[in-house]
Amino acid sequence: MKKWIQTCVDGHEKCQWGYSRKELDLAGPDKQEGARLRAKYSEDNIELPTRVIDVRAFEDGVKLVESLSVGGKGCFAALSHCWGKIKHFKTEHVTYSQRLTRINLHELPKSFRDAINITRKLGIRYLWIDSICIIQDSTEDWDYEASRMASVYMNAYVTLSASFAVDGNGGLFATRLPPQSSVSLEYIETLTGTQTGTWIIHNRNTNWTEHVRRSVLASRAWTLQEKQLARRTLHFASDQVSFECKEGIEFETQRPGFLYWSLLGFRGNALAMTTLIPSLVMQSWCSVIEDYTTRKLTVESDKLPALEGLAAYIAELTKDRYCFGL
Repeated sequence: MKKWIQTCVDGHEKCQWGYSRKELDLAGPDKQEGARLRAKYSEDNIELPTRVIDVRAFEDGVKLVESLSVGGKGCFAALSHCWGKIKHFKTEHVTYSQRLTRINLHELPKSFRDAINITRKLGIRYLWIDSICIIQDSTEDWDYEASRMASVYMNAYVTLSASFAVDGNGGLFATRLPPQSSVSLEYIETLTGTQTGTWIIHNRNTNWTEHVRRSVLASRAWTLQEKQLARRTLHFASDQVSFECKEGIEFETQRPGFLYWSLLGFRGNALAMTTLIPSLVMQSWCSVIEDYTTRKLTVESDKLPALEGLAAYIAELTKDRYCFGL
């Protein structure tokens, strides 16, 4: 996982910045402007969400911190997960001061513990989990944080996606059989004898796209913008772990270093390949809405908030006005 992420950090320009993507397109070949943007949007200079979890606070625990108290900037991971029907570990007014003091690991559901462990092993200090970092019984805080959801996932160094877990008890690592290796075959032009491509062949049961696309997580409305806006995502599916960024996809059963795009019909991140050309952005937006309307919501009134961050980003790209209702 570290190698996948580091390769992306070192060599994928599309994946280096959060909200600066439009600025990068406008900067074009201007090297001086490009250098300025690289400094502005370095991973350690990214704006933190309002609150984050400090995973290094204690060996057997963590704590919630207000980002302004730690300088307001830094590197953080984010968790994308299904709440499910279990009693969820969350922050409310009555528990807020306690969360700022200490959270014992044994109190947390398995998905949260796994996410904390992975964040630590990746060398990242902060982690964002919605149910802990947003005060759940505060309408004011919830509305404010929902409006900033786009920046959370766009600025996160990596998003950890609990793809197979139906709730917080599922964890990020499934019990599974060893993954089967894939076979790569060179595609040679008959007339010229030159290699023009590569075919990757593997057992259909190891097709990660099916497990990610048909997962419970992919059926939830809230997780769509998390998927679309994230710069880098580690998918923890039932059969294997995979990595997705704006340049492509890597997974355990493929040839190392091969970026895989849509060979089996998976469209990936619909916004990853857009530019500032309004027609292309709007085509992606239509694809996003088509996907969104097939997803489920626990609370019907969340229909617009669950799309708000993504809509705001599209509006900023196109300079169009976002309107809704009849």
